Amino acid sequence: MSLGRDPESEVAQVRRVTGNRTAWPGGGLACRARPSGYSTNRIGTNRALRPDRVFERRVREGLEPSIVMTPLFDKLLIANRGEIAVRIIRACRELGIGTVAVYSEADAAALHTRLADEAVLIGPSPPTESYLCGERIIAAAVERGAQAIHPGYGFLAENADFAAAVGEAGLTFIGPSAEAIRTMGSKTAARELMRAAGVPVVPGYEGGGTAAAFASAAESLGYPVLVKAAAGGGGRGMRVVRASGELPEALAAARREAQNAFGDPTVYLEKYIENPRHVEFQVVGDRYGTIVHLCERDCSLQRRHQKIVEESPSPALGGGPNPRPPSPYASLRGSSTCKGRGKGDLTPGPLPPTRRSGDLRPAREGGRRT
Repeated sequence: MSLGRDPESEVAQVRRVTGNRTAWPGGGLACRARPSGYSTNRIGTNRALRPDRVFERRVREGLEPSIVMTPLFDKLLIANRGEIAVRIIRACRELGIGTVAVYSEADAAALHTRLADEAVLIGPSPPTESYLCGERIIAAAVERGAQAIHPGYGFLAENADFAAAVGEAGLTFIGPSAEAIRTMGSKTAARELMRAAGVPVVPGYEGGGTAAAFASAAESLGYPVLVKAAAGGGGRGMRVVRASGELPEALAAARREAQNAFGDPTVYLEKYIENPRHVEFQVVGDRYGTIVHLCERDCSLQRRHQKIVEESPSPALGGGPNPRPPSPYASLRGSSTCKGRGKGDLTPGPLPPTRRSGDLRPAREGGRRT
């Protein structure tokens, strides 16, 4: 392609317009160099000049394109529903990537099925027979010619076996590796890994064993303690214990709930921190070992250990000549140690002594504690 002779036809050769979607030959594109005119707004998100727009502008001006575009995916299957599926579809549309939606019988008329380029029925209404059925989702991706599967969040997003099966089928799993999911999926294993990486963790006991062993560990930690499910999340399998007489029942109740919710009754102990601030750092990594953090989010406003509002930057970390503590670097060390790729959230502790000491764990029911 000779640049500068007929800019409009030059652009037309590399641009394909389908409806309200602009796509490039070869589907999705990855930008290997920062394009001229690329800018960032005050909160750190990319503005206006998309790579394809920069390419067009430079071609029309008779300049050599300053970015290198390489095909990424032609088609992607979204193994989810609802708003996350819609958001992924819209992002793919901007990148020129074709989309395949999956749906259960109950979601046949859902918005994500109408926005996607293709839609595949994967089973009856119960999620266990549709959105949690990895074999059907992978088969749908292969049948429709998708090169990648995006799990969204929930459902199979943190299922290491599913991530491994996607790779074995010759597809790309958009998310952490199966190894990283397995490592960080167990809180006890993750705690050991973070300690090895020099990331502060809350004092605790992961030894398991008998009720007597837990009682001894609780006495050493000092009451109150928190019984937590090793495979848990979302506040499930958690019990606060304020006296030794409460421990046996709390262990039994947490194990029952963990078994029902996660299929794993393993529990461990943590020192319970009263009135904490829950501050976490979002980290993003690629398969080449590059990891960056996207600053902190204060998630202290919660109900039943479930986040209600996330605030960034955190008001707990502001002020002074050096308002940001070294916590992001602990998060990056932890991410590097677990060989993570994709996106994850780490909640390092403690806060610097000049602020508030202690673990940054979920606030108690009732909302923010300052």
